[in-house]
Amino acid sequence: MKKTLLLSIFCLIVSVLSAQTEKAAWDYPVKPGMEEWKKFQTGQEMLDACQIPAKILSKLTTEALVEICINYPMAFDYLAYNNEREAISFMIEHFNGLKELSRRTDGASDLLKAYKNFSFSNSAVAGTQNNRSSSLMFGYLELLLVDDLFISKLSTSELSDLKNISLEKYSLKLNNPEHFGLLSIKRSFLINSIVIMKNNISLDKSENSSIQEFVSNYQSIPAEKLERISKLIVEK
Repeated sequence: MKKTLLLSIFCLIVSVLSAQTEKAAWDYPVKPGMEEWKKFQTGQEMLDACQIPAKILSKLTTEALVEICINYPMAFDYLAYNNEREAISFMIEHFNGLKELSRRTDGASDLLKAYKNFSFSNSAVAGTQNNRSSSLMFGYLELLLVDDLFISKLSTSELSDLKNISLEKYSLKLNNPEHFGLLSIKRSFLINSIVIMKNNISLDKSENSSIQEFVSNYQSIPAEKLERISKLIVEK
């Protein structure tokens, strides 16, 4: 009886430790700043070094996978593209972590939670570089969430949550103009515009046209048209 009890406790401990290991799980063996990274000659070499081993990928909890994807060494590559939404689509297609996350039924939900909990530190301790990284990370997470592979998996209530969370982040951006530029503001509008479309919120013909035009051309849309979009987002 005592041996059976001890064996059961041992198995329970092993199970808990295994779950914790899978959650912490894995880190990129080579990262920017390392000597090995500096030796890479092409983007493909960098991309190959970031892939998660298949035997690990299949065992990761979705929460752990989100964290790994947030820490993706090439997360800010979207800045190098003229069309950042196309850049994110490329990243999802070619990084197996993001591709796996996009396939999971709870991937979008857990990504939304990460976006909600992601904070921007404007303290002196954090420093300018950390603030800069935080502002870029906001962009990365927002672009992932509006990609159809993710946003199409959010429920109606989750879409409403996304809209509200995005408006909170929008206020934060307005309060930190030295770190968040106009394009970051446009991304907030983009999220809310897409949510309006996804939730089939009632629009008149003119409003619908304005929203569709903005979603298609938000990066290059003239500043004078942003005021109308901002009013629509608040009103709807």
